Amino acid sequence: MDNIPKNLSKEELELVTDILYTLRDFLKKKSIRSNSKTGQMMNELE
Repeated sequence: MDNIPKNLSKEELELVTDILYTLRDFLKKKSIRSNSKTGQMMNELE
């Protein structure tokens, strides 16, 4: 984690954090979806 630039502004940092959380939630939903029949159908629709 040492390679994170120290010169990010507060706004940039919040944006990056927001993106990471969004991505994490998306991946969680994907893994939940792929474990169920309905989820598999939803994945095919996307």
